[in-house]
Amino acid sequence: MKIGDVVNYVGEYDEMKSGSIKGVMSDMDSYELMSLRDGLPCYWSKKMGKYTPVKPKNMESVFLEIKTKTGFDYISVEEILS
Repeated sequence: MKIGDVVNYVGEYDEMKSGSIKGVMSDMDSYELMSLRDGLPCYWSKKMGKYTPVKPKNMESVFLEIKTKTGFDYISVEEILS
């Protein structure tokens, strides 16, 4: 999974939806710059000077921006259907 990929997910009214990933974001202030690396959400670590995978305990704060035909949706990584 990477930026630009088309993904399928279930919408808020239990309808099947699809769209392309436009970005990855987080509610946490320390995760300012984010990207998807090998399908994993990563943040820019100033201390390490590189992108680092988000810790499992912080995955609840991560969401994807999905561009659909009607606009944008914001979903968690877990909501994506295989």
